[in-house]
Amino acid sequence: MGVIHDKAKAGDLEGIQAHVNDPETASEASAERDLHENTVLHIACKYGHELIVDWALEQPNVQVDALNVAGDTALILAASKGRLGVVKKLVSRGANVNHANDHGNTALHYACFWRHKEVAVYLAQDAGAHVAIKNKYQRTPLLRTSEEIKEALKAEAAVARTVQSNARTFAQAKEEAKQRFLAKGGIDWEITATSVQTTPTPLSRSRHFLTRRGRWNNYDVIIKTPLDQTNIISDDLGTLISEIATIRKLFHPNLLVILGACVVPPNIGVLTEVVPYGDAWTFLHDASVDMSPEVAMGMAVGVCRGMAFLHEQDPPILHGNLKSQNVMLMDDGTVKLTDYGLTSPIYNPRATLSNRYLSNAEWLAPEILRGYDPTINRKAVDVYAFGMMLHEIVTRGWPYEDMNSMHVGMRVLLENMRPEIPGYVPGNLAQLMTMCWALEPSSRPSFTSALEILLSTQI
Repeated sequence: MGVIHDKAKAGDLEGIQAHVNDPETASEASAERDLHENTVLHIACKYGHELIVDWALEQPNVQVDALNVAGDTALILAASKGRLGVVKKLVSRGANVNHANDHGNTALHYACFWRHKEVAVYLAQDAGAHVAIKNKYQRTPLLRTSEEIKEALKAEAAVARTVQSNARTFAQAKEEAKQRFLAKGGIDWEITATSVQTTPTPLSRSRHFLTRRGRWNNYDVIIKTPLDQTNIISDDLGTLISEIATIRKLFHPNLLVILGACVVPPNIGVLTEVVPYGDAWTFLHDASVDMSPEVAMGMAVGVCRGMAFLHEQDPPILHGNLKSQNVMLMDDGTVKLTDYGLTSPIYNPRATLSNRYLSNAEWLAPEILRGYDPTINRKAVDVYAFGMMLHEIVTRGWPYEDMNSMHVGMRVLLENMRPEIPGYVPGNLAQLMTMCWALEPSSRPSFTSALEILLSTQI
């Protein structure tokens, strides 16, 4: 997030005005986009800072219907948060109330889904929003809302004509995001260690990596650094450079982008965007967090879409370490995969450790547990891990309760053990899990096939 976006999020209008009036930043400040292509207007509408909304709407270069990376307008963000006052301001300035984002959802879809009755009623009765507009999944706003909102909009629904939302395709969205990103950051991704300012206190520390927050090129970033950089060989470094160059060309809504990297020991580090809500593991295992079936399915579909995209590349890009800790949650509910495509021992220490299979065995396929074999179908290994994560999403529990990783690995390998599937899991989801867990790798579905099953699931 850029400086001006930080101030917009904090509601600091004076800070924004000072930034805009600074001769060194005035040329781009008011029109500047953050890493997700949000304008200042997007941010102010999302967080309900009406004074900043007023200021943004008065700027000569304001675009009321500007799209962020997900195709959301400021109106969609305001409606999703129930900001009635902001919604009215945007509509009065000509915002398109029936614009659909990349999922085909309009502002009314979100107002209804999140049960913001006042916003939903205003949009439908006063602002001209279509009540029977279908998203890409053929769902209208009133299909997923409260009975109270359905009753309030009963008259509008009775006479509404069903229409299909006009949303850009995911391919179009991906290409537009790619072009904007390359135009902003160029094709050069190698950076110097001195160009990044890091916080002294790490976010996390594992056996092999240190993760810290930092600032680079006026953006908040996350830096993941290998702890041991004393014996890095040139071949491994060359592999890492080649893989990052390939990965950085990938653009998909469900992939966390690598913004840059320092590849000079002892300062090797990979920079990614900041993830507001952390990883899926933390979210899933926090009993204080409510999660609706729709959110759970959205998470599963997002992971599956991202993996299908990776496997469709030529040559296929593998994850190799798919688990809930490597799935990140954005503040709009989007899930993004991280740590994909890196096979160099620098960022994949499992490849060189003799005890490499003693941790996270829950997500490892039996053929991996048996030991190294160059003929292993690595796509099927990712599918097995997805089956485990699907179980975790549905149950919000550990795949194997009260068992350590070594015990799990031994029983999976020797007894073909799998997690128990609770009776409340829909039949086709239970079947998909067992298909992903198949002992024979060739019997496991592709991610494309798994996605079709998920999209056809009724919850």
